[in-house]
Amino acid sequence: MKLTKTRNKLSNYIHLLLHSGDKNQIASAIGAVGETLVCNYFNWENIDADGYDAIDVHGKRYEIKTMSYETDSVYVAYTHKKKVGRYDYLVVMHFDEERLSIIPHDEIDNYDNSISPTLRLNFNESILTTLGKQRQSARFQSLFVKYEVESFKF
Repeated sequence: MKLTKTRNKLSNYIHLLLHSGDKNQIASAIGAVGETLVCNYFNWENIDADGYDAIDVHGKRYEIKTMSYETDSVYVAYTHKKKVGRYDYLVVMHFDEERLSIIPHDEIDNYDNSISPTLRLNFNESILTTLGKQRQSARFQSLFVKYEVESFKF
């Protein structure tokens, strides 16, 4: 693909963001790059629609969220009530871990309605307690692992 004049010019300066961008700017860049990596991996069309970011050849809609260790938060930047019924699958990709999960919308509905409206994902914490019970703070992480695409690498 030939770059547009604007993109070609941007390629001369994008490195400046890596050195001087604040955490929010880097998180935004990781979000944009993450969407592209996911769409390229699965051969989905990357679009900016109301409530979803990608669509596959069967018409399934995917909302893509990315995380990294650049920010201090262990929460996925996601508000379910703004997205209800707008996508078929929530894709959560952790950039640093190169881990990805594709979670059906119904599972997210159920999670939001019965467990929590926040999606906490902390790979530095065990899913189970020392007694072998599920850690309350790792409930979303369990859901992530259930639908994880282990072959995903970029």
